[in-house]
Amino acid sequence: MKTGLWSRALAIIDNNSRYHFLSLAILFLLINGFHYFRYGIVLMYDSYEYLRIAQDVVDGIYPDVHYRWYSGYVMYLWVINSMAGGFGIIVLGQYVFSALAVWALYHTSLSLWGSRSAAYLASCAFLVFLDISMWNSFVLAESLFISFTYISIYLLSILTTRSANVWRYILTGIIVTFTFFIKPTGVAMAGALLSVLVYALLTKFNSRLPALISGVVLILAFLLMINKMLVTYDIVDNYQKGELIFGISELDAQSTYNLLFVQPPDSLYIPSIMLPPLAKIGAFLIHHPVYWLKLFFGKMILHLAHVRPYWSVLHNLMSLLILLPAYYLFGRYILRVGLKNKTVLFAIAFMAIHTLSVSLTSVDWDGRFLLPMLPVLFTIAGRELSISIGTKYPIPQSEKP
Repeated sequence: MKTGLWSRALAIIDNNSRYHFLSLAILFLLINGFHYFRYGIVLMYDSYEYLRIAQDVVDGIYPDVHYRWYSGYVMYLWVINSMAGGFGIIVLGQYVFSALAVWALYHTSLSLWGSRSAAYLASCAFLVFLDISMWNSFVLAESLFISFTYISIYLLSILTTRSANVWRYILTGIIVTFTFFIKPTGVAMAGALLSVLVYALLTKFNSRLPALISGVVLILAFLLMINKMLVTYDIVDNYQKGELIFGISELDAQSTYNLLFVQPPDSLYIPSIMLPPLAKIGAFLIHHPVYWLKLFFGKMILHLAHVRPYWSVLHNLMSLLILLPAYYLFGRYILRVGLKNKTVLFAIAFMAIHTLSVSLTSVDWDGRFLLPMLPVLFTIAGRELSISIGTKYPIPQSEKP
């Protein structure tokens, strides 16, 4: 009976797809209107740093090593400022790109699965997960990074499901590169694409040796890039403090915060400052495996569950009610389709690199590091949910090896 009701509900969604954009637009305006009236325009310490660097670029001063990985957002601010736009235009632009991201998510799902109900469910999940849209009001890189992650994935999906010409490849390359430089975690996009490329090399070449050598070279180049990106982050200092959430030790002590610490060993090994970042992590792991694993998995749980002891019960409950079923559906899709599939490879690598980047370093106090992962999660979860409740579609190209 329940399945029949769900099937009829999905049939209504599919048969009235002309109302999808109207209902999604109304939902977008309601949710983002709520966020804007609640937050207005929010400036934080990093906001002024980005604005300073944007002005430095105008003055011919090149950003320092740390902020070069935020060049995309600095470029966005530079463009707005060059048109004499203020904070209001910066935030308005972020809301516009967020709306475009919803459109991109819908069409990514539609392009991959050929299912309007799956596309609609994924888009609704994006909007209902309120923490995503909240960042549109902040003059920070998060909003633009989330939006361009969705847009990049849409353009990549078009290349795999439709006949592509050189201009589509050029446009996709420009947008993906821009996304990569909005925030350092853009490395997840590069890593996911690299995983698909390495797999293609290993399966398409008649001779395995050249393919294997090429794959190893690409992976080593990727790891060298990671080392370069991590140079300005004091990872070992975070390990010394035993923090599961970055900066929590600097706040006034509360009993609930005790859950966010792991007691460090009495005699803590400190790797040489001359070692590259990944070598430091490896050396620390060898000397303190149990302590390191407690930090690693503690951070991973906080990151993926998107809960915090200082958030409200309702906030934490909403996170779990949306994310836990989505993770289950994501895992079910992986098991159903198998690993010899480029969509699966991209999805696993994208999610894994994001999660590893947080688990190896630090979890942010406001949960924003999770949000760029959600387009992949919701796109696949929407597909599986539509199948679970009765939608029948032919196997799309994206699910074939």
